[in-house]
Amino acid sequence: MIPAVVHISTLLRRTLQGFVRYSASETAKTAKKNRKGRKAFVPFAKHFAFFAVNFFVFVSAFVVKAQAQVTITNLRCEMLQNPLGIDVQQPRLSWQLESKQRNVVQRSYQIIVSSSLQKLQANVADVWNSGVITSSQSAQVYYAGKTLQSATTYYWKVKSITNKGTVNSSSAFFSTGLLNEADWKAKWIGYDKASAWDSITQWSRLSARYLRKEFQNISAVKRA
Repeated sequence: MIPAVVHISTLLRRTLQGFVRYSASETAKTAKKNRKGRKAFVPFAKHFAFFAVNFFVFVSAFVVKAQAQVTITNLRCEMLQNPLGIDVQQPRLSWQLESKQRNVVQRSYQIIVSSSLQKLQANVADVWNSGVITSSQSAQVYYAGKTLQSATTYYWKVKSITNKGTVNSSSAFFSTGLLNEADWKAKWIGYDKASAWDSITQWSRLSARYLRKEFQNISAVKRA
């Protein structure tokens, strides 16, 4: 907020200087027309009133804009931004408040988690709605919604109620890996014998194993 105040002070000084020069010029012109100089103050008062009204409107608009400059940034899940394949059932969610103002304090928050981005944008919390929680906490908030499913993407956002007003975050997401032992259904693959060029001795060193499989993609890649 300090740079903004300095900016206003500089602009005010320059505006006042210009106004004083203009008013002095107009007053001098009027005084020449009026020998007694009694009416010289009238145009000055009119100009001053015009200036005061316009300056008040300008400052008011600036203050309103400054008050709205509270944003939520750095949304994280398990201390990562949009992590893929997390392996915990109760991930920790965090966010930060940013503002050019001083003394901005969160009084409460609300987190919603949805199964799709469309539902999140429509505020449909089909996975978790924390409700409004009276707390200043914005780091390491434990997820407490429905049981998370393996290999699934979830979308979330947070609303923060501060002493300066209410602000909503943008959307974020996280995806889960294989959370249960039963989810691991693949078989181990490997190469369990020596190659023709390997030397099998007491100090044998087997060549590196590189596993690859070529395939033809017949449709567009949806996600990789």
